[in-house]
Amino acid sequence: MNLYDKEIEDDHVDDIGNLLDEKPAPPAPTSEVKEEKKEEEEKPIIPPTKELTDNMTDSLNWLAHYYFTRNEYQECLAVFSKYCKTEKDFEGYYSLFIKGLIKRAGGDVNESLKLFKQSYSLNDSSEYILREIGKNFYLLGKYKMAIEIYDSMIDRDAYDWDSYYHKGLCLMNMKNYEEAMQLFEEAYKNNPLPLILKSEGELLLKQGNIDEALSKYEQALPDSVDDAELYAKIATLYLKLADKENAQKSFEKAINISPEYSSGILGLSSIYQFQGEYDKSFDLYKLSQNTNPNSAAVWNNIGLCYLACSKVIYATACLSKAFYLEPFTWGIAFNL
Repeated sequence: MNLYDKEIEDDHVDDIGNLLDEKPAPPAPTSEVKEEKKEEEEKPIIPPTKELTDNMTDSLNWLAHYYFTRNEYQECLAVFSKYCKTEKDFEGYYSLFIKGLIKRAGGDVNESLKLFKQSYSLNDSSEYILREIGKNFYLLGKYKMAIEIYDSMIDRDAYDWDSYYHKGLCLMNMKNYEEAMQLFEEAYKNNPLPLILKSEGELLLKQGNIDEALSKYEQALPDSVDDAELYAKIATLYLKLADKENAQKSFEKAINISPEYSSGILGLSSIYQFQGEYDKSFDLYKLSQNTNPNSAAVWNNIGLCYLACSKVIYATACLSKAFYLEPFTWGIAFNL
């Protein structure tokens, strides 16, 4: 039994330049330059002058936003922690809002929700804060509470595609597929994004409509030409429709976009394996091992390749490795 692993793991490989081509190091700075640099390093992030104190909050909010947009979260939090001790009014709605976003990015959704609620209590006219509260409810599985927020957002703005879209996601998870599709269509009408088409495709898959889901995914392709995951999903649907030729083409496109994309590599190698092209399959499985060495599906499929080549000992070793990684997967136990 051939397993298809959908786990994605990206490895980032550092490119080390040729040391022989390096230019000689510049001369050491004089003591005066060193003193100037030392003074610059010792300066606070924003000098606490009297002129700046009157508008300290706006200045620090700008700096915190600068660090946040650069994904320098520790530096962003350092701005708040440093000046909240001296500026009593600095713990405003914006600082709480940014802290909430950082907490959610770190996986602490509950703490993030508390910060968003505190921020909203200080500025209850902000749609941005209310929208993030709805997203947190969605992530926590509190779909009814999230829907109430999105309904209030839609009442404020009938063309708010984001609220239609996220309300549709909530209803899809509540298995109210018909109404969810209507909301996705309304969101797409207000803002035709490939993201919405992908969600429509996912919803149709949940309903078992493979042909319609494939049509939605292909409709999203022109605006997602660099989306390897989308090509892999399309290839998987072609496999379900027993169209191996188009499946192979889609997997190849996914690998061309992202050569180390594990799902694309595994899918294409599986096709080669079904076609009896074991040499090509082995080459791709080795490449997949570099990006995802602990994938039970990879070890299972390598074992099946060895078994097809009548190398029983190698096949047993690979299948045993797969069984060790996922002992409760019945397909691996069956193959072993």
